Amino acid sequence: MHCLPGDVNYFKEVAKIEVREYLNFAEAFQSNCTKLSDRIVQRFNPDLYNGDNQGTFTWTEMKDRVDKMSCGLMALGIEKGDRIGIMAPSGPYWTHADMAMCCAAAVSVTIYPTLSLNELTYIMTDSESKMLFIGNVPLYERIKPALKDIPLLEKVIVLDMEYRSSDPMVLGLSELIELGKEYAKENFALYEARWKNIDINDWLTILYTSGTTGQGKGVILTHWGAASRMEGVNEFFPKYNMTLNEDDVTLCFLPLSHIFDRGSCQFMAL
Repeated sequence: MHCLPGDVNYFKEVAKIEVREYLNFAEAFQSNCTKLSDRIVQRFNPDLYNGDNQGTFTWTEMKDRVDKMSCGLMALGIEKGDRIGIMAPSGPYWTHADMAMCCAAAVSVTIYPTLSLNELTYIMTDSESKMLFIGNVPLYERIKPALKDIPLLEKVIVLDMEYRSSDPMVLGLSELIELGKEYAKENFALYEARWKNIDINDWLTILYTSGTTGQGKGVILTHWGAASRMEGVNEFFPKYNMTLNEDDVTLCFLPLSHIFDRGSCQFMAL
């Protein structure tokens, strides 16, 4: 058997330890959307997002947003395992895009919004990413000169509900959602089959190292690798008389491009 350290089979066959079975991240997200339906999952300053949903999303509302974005990605031709970059500051749309990529069985490639054009080009090219989520219009304007140097790039999606572009390669967030609504009318079953059939060893995300020892290296995190760490927290906390449950609130203030806040804040909450 061929297996890698990020693969559950590595621990089964090489480390010889008992490995528990976990839901993939899409299943876990969809399950909570059903279980916690009318509870609030996100709070944010609506003034920063054109008043979107008055600054709150319930689990049902976020599921609707994520489903439509995922279906939009599938309408644009995203297949299982395709890589998609996300270069955006932390915010509600970061999580929507992250879960949309996850539920479409794509692999998110996180890119700090402060990186240079050369670093953006390198990461997108090295990861063979086909699409790129951009956090806002000013950031899109800054990185626009680099887009021609990304060989596999097919679409850029600006995470702004009011943005429109005359460039057919560029979509605003509401345009992606509209594509998803149309796709879902005939193909919602295909979408559900897509996220339900993600294997626990499939890639979830690629995070790039800082490059302090040379060019940054892409680190692959599988669904099992991420899920097992979240379950590890659930096992660790009670040992030290700490609790973590659906009544807790997390405050996201570090970059979601980095695994620490994405794991300890976003992933743990979802």
